[in-house]
Amino acid sequence: MKINPSHSLRMLNAFALLLIAIIGWLLPISTDKVQADDETPVLTEVISEPIFPLVTPEPDQFGQTPLYTVPLALNPYDHFYFTRPIAMDSNTA
Repeated sequence: MKINPSHSLRMLNAFALLLIAIIGWLLPISTDKVQADDETPVLTEVISEPIFPLVTPEPDQFGQTPLYTVPLALNPYDHFYFTRPIAMDSNTA
């Protein structure tokens, strides 16, 4: 039976890849040694209470008016999951 050269090349590539993977597993790149008695203090910022802004900025309308008026009552096309109207004049929600 004749040996196919492409098959032997595939086997050689697979063997080389396997060898590189085993060597990479045995010899890790990071070789930093850490001693158990080394204590580095970790700086933690302690916040006693949350900070909330008192004033929220008004959205910039760029001189545009809304595309439609705000309805005074619910209509059949309103969805019950909506808790506030969706702005139709901007791309942000």
